[in-house]
Amino acid sequence: ASETVRTLLVYGYVLEPPSGEAAEEMCAEETKRGQKVENRTYRLEKTNAVSSGKWYFEMEVLTDGPMRVGWASTNCPPGNELGADDKSWAFDGHYHMKCHGGLHEMYGQRVRVGDIVGVMLDLHDWSISFSLNGELMMDASGSETAFSDVQGDTFVPACTLGVGQKARFVFGQDINLLRYFTTYGLQEGYEPFCVNMEMAVTFWYTKDQPTFENNDDVIDSTVEVTRIPAGSDTPPCLKISSKMFEACE
Repeated sequence: ASETVRTLLVYGYVLEPPSGEAAEEMCAEETKRGQKVENRTYRLEKTNAVSSGKWYFEMEVLTDGPMRVGWASTNCPPGNELGADDKSWAFDGHYHMKCHGGLHEMYGQRVRVGDIVGVMLDLHDWSISFSLNGELMMDASGSETAFSDVQGDTFVPACTLGVGQKARFVFGQDINLLRYFTTYGLQEGYEPFCVNMEMAVTFWYTKDQPTFENNDDVIDSTVEVTRIPAGSDTPPCLKISSKMFEACE
């Protein structure tokens, strides 16, 4: 199939990705202000970031719903959906798309419960690829590279999961737990992401919703806290004033 696609391209044919209804509905939903799909983005600690080499990890899909997996630059805003800015690169297995810089393009296949997605970062040629159950996925042009010319200094594995979605990540501390590493990753010169780590890695996430707790009983009398509600384009916040010399500064 890959050779057929390349042959068509050589002869000047233009191949356009199919416009699936699910992908169109998702894109339309994300463009609506205030209608962003609820999700949460997780990523590894900055201390685990890599800046060179070729790295591999796997994600096992446990639920059938929206989820993205890929890589994020360590200076990527932590609350952003993976692939929504130019500092993260993602494969959306639910809508079979690749996402970067807020743009979506049909890629690979739709994943099912029990599927294993292999996630690869090559910092020799600055590219990112994905596999499904041991076979490399391709885009509409027949390219096995999902993203090329990846820009950044240090990178960490990351994912965005929809509400109620679950996935299992294997980073390779025990190489025997990687299902398809020997099928593709090992022979291409990749290393398990946690090949040299002894401690389990930690996922971090940012909770965008602010949480307020009344502290009238313990707060110092010289400090005044005023709650400012959210506006049409501003989030809710707290104004903290310190009373000094009978004046509020």
